[in-house]
Parts: sequence; structure tokens; C-alpha cells
Amino acid sequence: GNHQVCEHQTQPGFTGWGSFAEYVAIDHADTNLVRLPDEMEFATAASLGCRFVTSFRAIVDQGRVTPGEWVAVHGCGG
Repeated sequence: GNHQVCEHQTQPGFTGWGSFAEYVAIDHADTNLVRLPDEMEFATAASLGCRFVTSFRAIVDQGRVTPGEWVAVHGCGG
């Protein structure tokens, strides 16, 4: 469904404890988390925040945009 409007949503770092730990168990991790490339530095990953994951899911999962296609972004925020 639309996780942003669910009454009982879970968000790592907001609705669950332990998100600053080295290891943490997250409900619905396949939806709430994105695997980072091994070559990405932690400082770069930390700067991405929710705006990256939200837009990534919209473009890749929902929009099914493929390489070579154009996308118009008319608003961006976290």
C-alpha cells in the first residue's frame, strides 16, 4: 500500500529503536531499506536521507523508468 499514509507505519529511526546500532532488526526491511553499494562511503550515504529513497522508489519501482528515458522533477524535499 501507500506506506506514507498508513496508520501503523514503521520507519527506521522514527518508530523503532536501535537504528544507530551496527546491526538492527527492521520490520519490512525489503520495503524500508535500500542496500548501498560497497564502494559508497558512509558520509555520502548519510547525506542521502529519505529524499533519495523516496525518489528512488518512485522512479524505479513505481515509475519503472529505464535508462535513456527522461524524467521531469518539479519538486524535491525530504
